[in-house]
Amino acid sequence: MALDAYARIGLLAGGLGHNLQSPLTAIKGYTQMMQVDHGDIEELGLILKEIQVIQCITFNLMAKCRHLTDRKPKPVLLNDLIHTELEFLKSHLEFKHKIKSQVAYDTELPVIYGIYADFSQIVLHLLLNGIEAMYESEHKDLFIETQHDEAHVFIRIRDTGCGIPEDIMQEVCNPLFSTKIPLDESRNDKIPAGSGMGLYIVQVLAGQYHGSLNLQSSDQGTTATVSLPYEPD
Repeated sequence: MALDAYARIGLLAGGLGHNLQSPLTAIKGYTQMMQVDHGDIEELGLILKEIQVIQCITFNLMAKCRHLTDRKPKPVLLNDLIHTELEFLKSHLEFKHKIKSQVAYDTELPVIYGIYADFSQIVLHLLLNGIEAMYESEHKDLFIETQHDEAHVFIRIRDTGCGIPEDIMQEVCNPLFSTKIPLDESRNDKIPAGSGMGLYIVQVLAGQYHGSLNLQSSDQGTTATVSLPYEPD
């Protein structure tokens, strides 16, 4: 069976990450050799530090892509998945430099069964939606939390953004509705642009697992909660 578009992107990105590893290792080795002879050059240490950052990014990219190309249902550890998505987002400049994130993991969160790429998309779209909602906020805080009860696991992401006006709350998960500027009309990369389909995709994917998306919003921000059933056994 042919890979879907998301898996194909994962396959290409994974190959790119793999191809970057060899030259990065070589550059790191040469820099370490230079440090032996020129240990007084402070910039060599800074270069090594940045190489390690790039290696960490490519490692996380390759790990993420291995999961994205696998469309077989398997047990998924949502806490680990969320951690991977947050590490992946460190390449997002707005998230890395302007947003303070706080995470509260349920340490006894049950394993959930399904396709890793589906849950990856759910988490990533919720995170990006929160980031985009805060582009005009003075205080940019993102709170990520996992919880569970006797039948469901919950992924809860809260932002300190502008909130969703009550008159459009019922429309935000409609695939034909968006408050974003179309990509071909965007002239400022600080203003969110795109199709606005993130919440629709989250709702559809959660629904495939008999789950749901709940939104609570005010002018102080929005809380998005995804509920997913699990088998206690």
